[in-house]
Amino acid sequence: MTDEKKTQFVSFAILASLSTVIVASALSLHKPDMQSAYVPDPVTKKELLMARGFVKNKDWQKAAEILEKNAVGANVQAKYEYAMLYAKGWGVPRDLEKARNLLLQAVQRPFEDRAKAAFELGRVYRMSKGDDCARIAFEWFTKSVQWGYMKAHNELGKSYSRGIGVKQNIELALKHYRYAAVHNSSSAVIPLIELLAKGSASMPANPEKAAAILTEFMPKLEMAAKAGDAQAARSVGRLHLNGLILEPNNEEAIRWLSMAAGLGDAIAMHDMAMLLVETKKEQAIKEDILELLNESARRNYAAAITTLGRLHLKRKFGLPERKSVEFFNKGIAAGHPGSMEELGRLYLKGKHVQYNLVKARELAEQGTLLKHTGSKKLLDEIKKAEAKKNLEASVSITEREG
Repeated sequence: MTDEKKTQFVSFAILASLSTVIVASALSLHKPDMQSAYVPDPVTKKELLMARGFVKNKDWQKAAEILEKNAVGANVQAKYEYAMLYAKGWGVPRDLEKARNLLLQAVQRPFEDRAKAAFELGRVYRMSKGDDCARIAFEWFTKSVQWGYMKAHNELGKSYSRGIGVKQNIELALKHYRYAAVHNSSSAVIPLIELLAKGSASMPANPEKAAAILTEFMPKLEMAAKAGDAQAARSVGRLHLNGLILEPNNEEAIRWLSMAAGLGDAIAMHDMAMLLVETKKEQAIKEDILELLNESARRNYAAAITTLGRLHLKRKFGLPERKSVEFFNKGIAAGHPGSMEELGRLYLKGKHVQYNLVKARELAEQGTLLKHTGSKKLLDEIKKAEAKKNLEASVSITEREG
C-alpha cells in the first residue's frame, strides 16, 4: 500500500469512526421526528424574504416587526429568524432567554434551517448562566451535526478541547476540528493547528503534523478568501499573526485581516485593531482603531465590547474611565468571560461601582464555568479575601467575648 493510500485509508477510518460516535450520541437526545417538515405558504414566504432583505441592509427594526408578526403558531422558520435578532440584539433588546425559548420551539419540527437553529441554540445555551447550560449546549451541537450542519463540528471540537459541557478529550477535539475543516469551516483550521503545534497535558506537541495541516489547508483558505469568504481571510491573517508554523508577518496579517474586515467580519475588525495597538501604531491611527472596535462591537462581537471597556478603564486615547462599567455590563450580556472578570475585579476593589464581594464572586464563578483563566484567578483571589474577612470577624468576636 502506497503512503498516499495509507493516508486516505486512515482519514476514512477516522471520519467513519467519528460519524459513528456522533450519530450514537445524537440519537440519545431525541426520539425520531413524527411531524412533517414545515413549508411556509406563499404569503409567509414573501414576508420572510422581506425580513431577510431588511436584515441584510441592517434595517433590523423593520425586520423585527415582520418576524414578530410571523413567529406564531407553527411558523418555525420565523421563530428561528426572530430568535437570531434577540440573540444579537438587532432591532430588539438583546435577550438570551427569549432567543432560547424561540429556538426551542423552532427545533421541535423539521424545517429548512433546523440544523442551524440547533447550532444557534447550542451557542445561546453556552452563553447563558447555569451550571448545566454548557452540557445542554454540547447536546445541541451534537444534534446539529446529526441534522447535517457540519459547522457544529467546530463547536464540538471546542467543547472537547476545553472540557466545556463534556469531559476534556483532545483526541476527539482534533477529530471534530479536522472534520469541520474538511467541510470548509475555515475557523476550524487554526485551533486544529494550535492543538497539534502546542500539544497538551495528554498529548505531546506534533509540529510536523501541524505543518502538514497548514500545507493542506492554506491554499484552500486563500482561494476561499479571494472569493469573498470573510472567515477564510480572517483565518489566513491569524495564521500569519500567531507564528506557530509560519514566521510572524504583521504586514501579511494586516493585509488579510483588512480584507476580512472589509467583507464585514466583526472578529477581523477586532483583531486588526488589536494588532495596530500592539504594533505601537495607535497614535497615528487612533480613529481607525476606535472605528474598527466600535463597528465590531456594534455587530455584537463580545471580545470587542470587552476591549473597549478595557481601553476606557486604562484611559487609552483619552477615553473616560468610568464608562468602562457600561461596556463590561454589555460584554457580560453578550456572554464574554473577559468582561465578567473585569467587572468582578471592580466590585472587589469598589472602583467605579460599590464594593460587593458577592457580586464579584458571582461574576468570577460565571467566567470560570466558561474555562476563562482570568476569572479563575479572580475567584481564587476572592476566596482568599473571604477567608481573610472571616478570620478578622472571628478574631473580633473572640476579643469582644474576652
